[in-house]
Amino acid sequence: MRIRNVLQEYEAKLEPPPESPFPSSRAKAEWKVYENGTRQCKVSVSKLDLPDGTILELILEDRRIAKLTVQNSIARYKQESELGQIVPVVGVNQILQVMYDGKVILAGRLYSE
Repeated sequence: MRIRNVLQEYEAKLEPPPESPFPSSRAKAEWKVYENGTRQCKVSVSKLDLPDGTILELILEDRRIAKLTVQNSIARYKQESELGQIVPVVGVNQILQVMYDGKVILAGRLYSE
């Protein structure tokens, strides 16, 4: 396994808004920018009281960046630019949301680690 030096790291802890029908759901997001210019992002959503196969949307600053599929009450997303995948560029205080059926079920702000 090759070691890459992390140049910048962003994280967000997503929590349900007061009106969310999923009050126990949570999510964590991590973005890394490496010294060689490549980027990686990971998002993990847990405690989803939704059937397997349910599609969620991952929204960054009002723009859909991914669709997530629920499996065993969790949904995950991982992208690496080094593998040719698109990894959105992020910054401090940008808002990340998880939506289901057109409604925000989780939201949080990115902060620098």
